[in-house]
Amino acid sequence: MAKMKTHLSNLRRSLADLLGADYLKAVCEARAFADGVDSGALLAIAEEKVDFYPASFRDRGDRLADSVGQKVVPGLPSSARGAGSRAFLKASRTAQAPLTGYGCLRIGEDGMVYLISKSEHYHASLGHDFPGYRLIENARSSA
Repeated sequence: MAKMKTHLSNLRRSLADLLGADYLKAVCEARAFADGVDSGALLAIAEEKVDFYPASFRDRGDRLADSVGQKVVPGLPSSARGAGSRAFLKASRTAQAPLTGYGCLRIGEDGMVYLISKSEHYHASLGHDFPGYRLIENARSSA
């Protein structure tokens, strides 16, 4: 019987891997001309491999998962109510609103750790603080 993996595999990619070396070379040369800098430095940024799911991120998330349902920080004693309707404000549960997140977890305004779920569908596949977003920083630096 084949051994099952117990975790997701890390993926490493650069902007050049995703967008193509020829395209990135042209973008970096154009940006270098516009900024008056050397294109080689921008190309190096575009070719930097970025970890999408490094072991350190996975391991920290695993350790934090043990805290789900526990109060881990003092939290925010009183959240801004906003300008919603009376019915919306009555139904709101701001104590659970995120102060921060890490992977598939978030810490609510009440200071408790929550497992992200349906209400955070846009984070569910990548998680909070997704390491692969470094590619966006690299794109801003090289383009």
